[in-house]
Amino acid sequence: MLTSIRFCAAITGGALLAIALSTAACGSGTDSPAGPSPTVQPPATTERDALVAQYHAAGGPDWTDTTNWLSSEPLGTWYGVEAEDDRVTKLDLCGPDGNNLRGTIAPELGSLTAATDLRLSNNFLTGTIPSTLGNMTALEILRLSNNALSGTVPAELGDLTNLVELRLHRNQLTGELPRTLMDLTNLRRLRIEDNAGLCAPADADVQEWLGSLDEFESDCAAAATSARADSHRRPAGGAAGPEHRPFGLAAVHGASYAPGRWLVARTANPIARLGAGATRPPESSRRDADPGGPPPGLAHPAASRRCGMMG
Repeated sequence: MLTSIRFCAAITGGALLAIALSTAACGSGTDSPAGPSPTVQPPATTERDALVAQYHAAGGPDWTDTTNWLSSEPLGTWYGVEAEDDRVTKLDLCGPDGNNLRGTIAPELGSLTAATDLRLSNNFLTGTIPSTLGNMTALEILRLSNNALSGTVPAELGDLTNLVELRLHRNQLTGELPRTLMDLTNLRRLRIEDNAGLCAPADADVQEWLGSLDEFESDCAAAATSARADSHRRPAGGAAGPEHRPFGLAAVHGASYAPGRWLVARTANPIARLGAGATRPPESSRRDADPGGPPPGLAHPAASRRCGMMG
């Protein structure tokens, strides 16, 4: 009788252990299935986020004018910002004396894909030109001159197919202009002088492309050499002339006006104009042909109120 009781107890204990192990293995039936957790995507950068990033990247609290920056006011009321339907169409923080931007260009600015005009000239910006600016495919004007930007020009700027004007002069840029810039079929004005060694490639196809621009300024050795080669010169607003002329010796064209902008077309770089071995002209003679107002008799739009002679 005692043996029978012990046998039954053993069977009962074994059954309970089996049930416990089964429950532990199967779980309660409410656990998540095994496998990797889904990746959480970061939120997309908004227009406001991009501006805030630039504020923090370039010493925003010390800017000359910070009207409405970081506020909840519409973006179009922030100093230097123009916007439509809360999308930035223009960012102008240059002006004759800049806005005391000290720091870097925020890569987040590349998300301002509706902007047609970006002007950061006449400040104290350092670091490299972000390749993300190549995402701003609506840009027509890009002015980064008169800063202390370094490194090379990113090839992604060749994606800015609407670009008409590119100003990179008076920085610390080096290397060759990327050949992707030849894809900028709308480009008319390009300035790269007064850098730490930024030159255009010397081969014939690049030089022919440079010769088709209304304005090109460079003071590197390659530009001075190419200036003595024959090249077509395109007058401002007109077709290429039929005659061959030395690129750096083309006659100065007069002022021309187009709706929304004006321009004084000039010859190529001053070193090329003066010939090989010439010394650099004084700073006042190399200033930008944008003195802050139109030629006599022409009304200049208020949109260019901030970028002055040096921008």
